[in-house]
Amino acid sequence: MTSKVVSHLLARSALYPGLSALVTDIVSGGEGSELYRIALPDEYIGLSIDAVSALLRSDHKATLLSVNRGGRAFVNPPSDLVLMSGDDAIVVAEGLGSLAPLQVRDASIIPRTVAAVAPSA
Repeated sequence: MTSKVVSHLLARSALYPGLSALVTDIVSGGEGSELYRIALPDEYIGLSIDAVSALLRSDHKATLLSVNRGGRAFVNPPSDLVLMSGDDAIVVAEGLGSLAPLQVRDASIIPRTVAAVAPSA
């Protein structure tokens, strides 16, 4: 982690006790859930974020954190965002189950975090 990330996490942890333990558990692969970058199933294309979130939760016990499109990460995406072909996602889950991990072959698709602004279609 960079010093900026660590500093921010320390400050947030002072305000919200237990936050650092949760983040550490998620990113370190400890007990419980972990972060995964996944390829979205084809049947999710054209669905809204709300529909995709519900499907991920009910079918895969995964919670959607961000949608990645064209090298941009939309963290906590707006509910009117509609998935497009080529989008992938970051989820938190206990395991991948039947979800497919994303195979990154092109470094240009590594996401940059973007404010919660819907991309133009």
